This record gives sequence, structure tokens and C-alpha cells, in this order.
Amino acid sequence: MTKYFKKGLYLYIGISLIALVALLVLTSDRQTWKAITRFNPYCLPLLVLATALKWLFDGLSISILVRGGSKVRIGVWRATEMRLQSSFLAIAFPVLLSSTSYQGYLLYRENISPGRSAGITAFRAILPLFLFLLIIPLPFTSYSVIKVNPVFSRIMKGIFLPIALALFFFILALFFPRRIKGFSSWIIEWLRRLKVLKPERVMRVKKEAFREVDLLSAQLSHYLTKGKRTLLLAEASILFSFFWEFAIGIIILWGWGIKPPLSQSFLVQLLLRPILYFAPTPGGSGVSELSYAGFFSLFAPKYLVGVSVLLWRIWTSYLGMILGGIKVVFSLRKDITAHEKPFGDSARS
Repeated sequence: MTKYFKKGLYLYIGISLIALVALLVLTSDRQTWKAITRFNPYCLPLLVLATALKWLFDGLSISILVRGGSKVRIGVWRATEMRLQSSFLAIAFPVLLSSTSYQGYLLYRENISPGRSAGITAFRAILPLFLFLLIIPLPFTSYSVIKVNPVFSRIMKGIFLPIALALFFFILALFFPRRIKGFSSWIIEWLRRLKVLKPERVMRVKKEAFREVDLLSAQLSHYLTKGKRTLLLAEASILFSFFWEFAIGIIILWGWGIKPPLSQSFLVQLLLRPILYFAPTPGGSGVSELSYAGFFSLFAPKYLVGVSVLLWRIWTSYLGMILGGIKVVFSLRKDITAHEKPFGDSARS
């Protein structure tokens, strides 16, 4: 796992550097460096506030789902820490995968069963998709006044299909858990043939896997029956998190003295969000930079595009990943210390 993470980290750094350097080289000139010195310092507190609120609402969505789906209670601060740690793991994995597997592990450490943890993280991953399905048709229906670039329109139409397929398979897993069991059984048998699992352990692993599948199915069903209010609150929290994330890009433009139309700037970022969510690269590297180069080019002169993308990545990604990485390191040290203490005590006795 550590080896895979290192490879993902190197890939993330490499792609990000190439994308940012290319953008800065292609867009920067003498006016860029003059503009940097004129960036409005009063916008910095606004960037701090927007970033903090983005993190808190993101954490609140997990806190709400946990409260509505288990007997465990997790505060907003703790849930925010979990999401920041997950963002650190996004360095090595595609965006959609990064915040689900590790988030489930963190919930498991809070005394939530693996099945329930999987159910909570599955819903946290799927809730933005419902927003995206509502968002994507907007420029083609209600917001016909807003002019959308033909290339941009084709991209959005193309991303609609994978979003719809993701929802389809999610619903299939929800209502047909037997299919999941069959797939789990096939994987276990495959591992047995590869001699990864010993024959005497196969039945026990199957029993445990099926039990977790049942818990997962029950958790998902609970949200759609008794937990509808929980889903609405969590969805609203995610929407507010997106709002403050989009505000960061707008505040950066304000810093340059540019006042973009708020409705158009928010809408364009809403349309970009599904692309970033399904980015196949580690941490969305490359895809994020190029997508927001398109956004900033709609409102800012060319010489400000590259440096605006760099600022946007710092506030929306790099700060969260650094804080999450620090938290992961401290957690690992704490676990190591906890495991070493008994041996030290016994040695002294």
C-alpha cells in the first residue's frame, strides 16, 4: 500500500507541475508580475473564510450521515478532520475513489461496523451525483440566456452518461444485494485458486463478507425509507460546501479587481464540478488545472489565467492535503505509541 501511495504521489506531483508550469509559461508575461503585487490583500481573509466553510460543510455532511445511520455520534470538527485526511489520500488515487475507502476505515475506527461504514461512505460518494444530474441540463433548458461554448456543451453531454451509469449501478447494488453476494463469492473463490486464501478460511470469509453486504444493504435502505430527512440535510451540506468552493474562484477574481457576473461564474463552476469528480488522475491533477484555466479565461485576461489557477489549487486542494497529511502522520504515530506502550510497561515490571 505504501509503495502504491508513493507512486501515486510522484504521479500527482509530476502531472500537477507539468500542468501548472505549462499554464504559467503560456499565459504569463510582464503584466502578470505587476498584477501579483496589486492583488487586493483584503481578499485574503475572505479566502481563509471561504476555505474554512468549505471544509466545515464537507465535514458536516459526514456528521449528518453518521447521526442518521448509526448510534454513533461524530462532531463536525472530527468529521472535518476525517475529510481532510481523505483529501490527503486523494494524492494517490482518482478523486472518486480517494475519499471513500479511507473514509470507511476512519468510520470503522469510530466503532461503526464495516458494513455501516461502507453504507455511509457510499451515500456520501453518491449524493453529489444527484446534484450533478440536476445541474448538467441547466444550460440547455432553464439557463438558455447563458451562452455556453459548443465544445464545453459537448463535454457536459459526454459526462452525463458516466454519471447516469454510476447511479444505475448504485441503485442495482441497493435493491439487488444478491448480485453483490454473487460477485463477492466469485472474488473469494478466485483468491482461493490463487492460494491467497487458505481453503479452511474460505467459508469464514464468505460468511463475514455476506454479513457485511447485508449490513450495507440495510444501511442504504434505511436512508431511503426512514432517513430521507438525513439525506436532504446531507445533500444541502454538500451543496453549501460546493458554494464556498466556487466562492474561492470568484474571490480570486475580486483580488485582481475583476467583478464577474455571479450567476454565470457559479453556474460554470457547477458544470465543471462533475468533470473534476470523475477525474481519472490522482487527486484530479492535470484535469483540475486545465478545467479552471477554462473558467478563469472566461473572465480574466490571459496574463492572469495561469497564476489564478495556481492560487485556486493552493486554496482548494493543497492546503487541505497538507493539513490532512499532518493529521494522518500524527494518527499513525499515536497508533504506534499505543501499540508499543504495553511492551515498555512489561519490560519495566
